[in-house]
Amino acid sequence: MATRLLELGPKSVFIDVAAASSPLPEITRRVFGCRSFAQDIMYAPGVRAHEIGGDACAMPVEAGFADAAALTCSLEHFEGDADIRLFTELARVLRPGGRIVVAPLYLNPFAAALTDPRFALAADDLRFDADAVIHCADGWGNRHGRFYSPETLQSRILRPHGDAFDFRVFRVGEPLAAGHTDHSVYLRFALLGVRR
Repeated sequence: MATRLLELGPKSVFIDVAAASSPLPEITRRVFGCRSFAQDIMYAPGVRAHEIGGDACAMPVEAGFADAAALTCSLEHFEGDADIRLFTELARVLRPGGRIVVAPLYLNPFAAALTDPRFALAADDLRFDADAVIHCADGWGNRHGRFYSPETLQSRILRPHGDAFDFRVFRVGEPLAAGHTDHSVYLRFALLGVRR
């Protein structure tokens, strides 16, 4: 779904933001023939081969470097105001007409955060949004997962970056999730931003 929304082609320059060990950059390179980069804070700083290392909120690339980017299972892990700063950086990095897809976009009726207490208790620097209801998930293996409410999505992402992007939220159809009572299909919403 993300690649369909990104409209990738052989001339595209694509960044998988907060990629960790995702195969998406290699898949897009092979399927679409585009230049694909994996970006992650755990990579050595700088640009080398198909990797962009360092903070996603301050990528070491020139303005207008890419025309497509995706965050797959990653935006929720941007703590504090890093999600806000990330979209400011994406406005710089993406060319006019460039696209960003967030999939899944975790939405909830109220602002919430998911945390594994074993990771949260070991982190002195972990702070949750003041308005978020905290849910503990023992064994989840992550310290922070933000679930936006409609209001916090508006206030953190859509309004502050509305001059730079045309945004659209997609609700993924229930047939995709039919028969998956174990919640193995958790893509319910996606966000598309098109750079103005």
